[in-house]
Amino acid sequence: MYCQLYATAIAFNHHGILFFGESGSGKSDFAYQLIQKFPSSVSLISDDRVDIYHKDKKIFLSPPSQIAGLLEVRGVGIITFPFMANIELTLCVNLRTNYPRLPVNKYKEIAGKQIPLYTLNPFELTAPFKLNHIVEKYIAKPNKKAS
Repeated sequence: MYCQLYATAIAFNHHGILFFGESGSGKSDFAYQLIQKFPSSVSLISDDRVDIYHKDKKIFLSPPSQIAGLLEVRGVGIITFPFMANIELTLCVNLRTNYPRLPVNKYKEIAGKQIPLYTLNPFELTAPFKLNHIVEKYIAKPNKKAS
């Protein structure tokens, strides 16, 4: 199964992460921040559109060939980055400025599979470190629950 989503995707320690949000919600900017803050851990998969495919009960992320390696940064322009493809999706992040103080166990259905969903404000200075914490504590070690 194959489809394309309007989202931005990164690989964080080889964990595929999809950023969702309205236009102007900071998807591209957040990806740019993460690539700059954690250069040995974070790679671009795709900006604005992401190819999704299903294989062996797993979901994988890749960039459409026309935009592979391109990241649009508001006020700067289009920047070229190395990119990764065929990365397994492990986390979805809804980007918005208003969200609950404590995490709520939510999931987003992508291609028939329930993927953990967190909400972050990408404009908070601590947002990159919060995502790092989520990946290390809850995604890399999936038997732990959010607290």
